[in-house]
Amino acid sequence: MKPLVLTLACASLFAELKCDSRNKNNHQKHFCKISEQSLAAPGRLSVDGGRNGGVSVYGWSENRMLVRARIDAWAETESEASLMGGQVQIGAAGAQIKASEPESKGDNGWAVSYEIFVPRQTNLSVNAHNGGVNLEELQG
Repeated sequence: MKPLVLTLACASLFAELKCDSRNKNNHQKHFCKISEQSLAAPGRLSVDGGRNGGVSVYGWSENRMLVRARIDAWAETESEASLMGGQVQIGAAGAQIKASEPESKGDNGWAVSYEIFVPRQTNLSVNAHNGGVNLEELQG
């Protein structure tokens, strides 16, 4: 029964990180994609939120790390937005999480928002330059 309870709790937290109409610019086209990776839990984790987007890190009782990323891109045309969004890659190697930075021109742009679940005792370093940082249920 505990796995079901944990699944339901995580699902309610994930509700915030989904593709919807928020952050849409009226005159630009929008691309959105959610990626998810389950990885071995590091003892120390560094997260770089990049130029845009926020980072939420939640402590949990599992001995693994779950990284969810919402990738948004916007441009004058749907194909430009899709191309830019497709160029954003989430690097989650070892103890560092960071998105690649595709070139943006004019009013075109991109953002990545993260939801990361780690063991509660994980040491963290989190940076976000144009977005919020939220830390919950962590110890140490």
